[in-house]
Order: sequence, then structure tokens, then C-alpha cells
Amino acid sequence: DHFEQLFGTPTGVDACYAVQMYGGQYHHVEDWDQFRAQVKHGMDVGALHVVEVRTTREENVRMHRELWMQLAGIQE
Repeated sequence: DHFEQLFGTPTGVDACYAVQMYGGQYHHVEDWDQFRAQVKHGMDVGALHVVEVRTTREENVRMHRELWMQLAGIQE
């Protein structure tokens, strides 16, 4: 019950401004191809690069449960 209240609540913080405050480059991506391209770009260029991937809480929970079940060898 307390996890959602403490960690699951949106902060309302736009990461872009925090990254810019430290002289970094911010990139918001919508898919895996964009993610790979921005991570590669950040590694090639160096310095501070932040790649933001926005997700939904429900999808995260579902995906984590599936991964844990796979790791534990449990079949649905």
C-alpha cells in the first residue's frame, strides 16, 4: 500500500529542465529504435545524456511479473 504512495506517484517534474540545468542533452523517445539510436549517440559523443522512456505503471508491473516468472522457471 505504501509503495504506490511513496514511489508510484508522478512527481510532475520535467526531466528536460533538470538535465539542461547541468548542461546535458535530453532526449525523449517513443520506441526501441529511437532508444537504441539515442543511447548509441550518447556513448559516441560522451558527456551527460539522458534518454527518457515514459511507461505506464500497469505495463511495468505486468512486464516485471512475467520476467520474474521466467527467471523462476514458472509457466503460466
